Amino acid sequence: HEVREQLRSQMLDSLVQRRPRLFAGAHYTTCRRLVQPSIASFATELQRSILRGILSGATWTALRAYQRGMRATSTCPYCGNAPENEEHIFWQCSAWSTVRDTHLPGIRTAAAQITGLPLMDQWPPCLRLCGLAPELDTDSVKSGTALAFMTALHNMLVAVLQARKLRDTQ
Repeated sequence: HEVREQLRSQMLDSLVQRRPRLFAGAHYTTCRRLVQPSIASFATELQRSILRGILSGATWTALRAYQRGMRATSTCPYCGNAPENEEHIFWQCSAWSTVRDTHLPGIRTAAAQITGLPLMDQWPPCLRLCGLAPELDTDSVKSGTALAFMTALHNMLVAVLQARKLRDTQ
């Protein structure tokens, strides 16, 4: 088990090195203890699948499509105010503010319970953009406080992408 755990840790370290814009700050041990229980808390396979995509940095954006020559512009097709990247989708886009605002009080409350977690606008990219935990206070992880926080965050991230998908199908 120790060899497998060490290999997984090295793979995450390699990912952080290759894609720091999304994964900087990710901490293997903390992620390992929090991600699977959070995924399991979702009621449907669709929600679990959306969360797995977020966690792996696979959120499709207008910026990615533009960079690959699949769109004429990187501007957000939902609000038209800025380039659409993960930061914009999850935290800035006015099209998803209602969904986001429903979840933010619970996220803030849960975050305030975790010793040493910076303010929301100072979270590392791994947390803000992919929902992967940075190193968190051990007591918060052991007590379940960190899991409550991560689950609240994951619920918001999934809800935003579900609202976006619903808008796409209309």
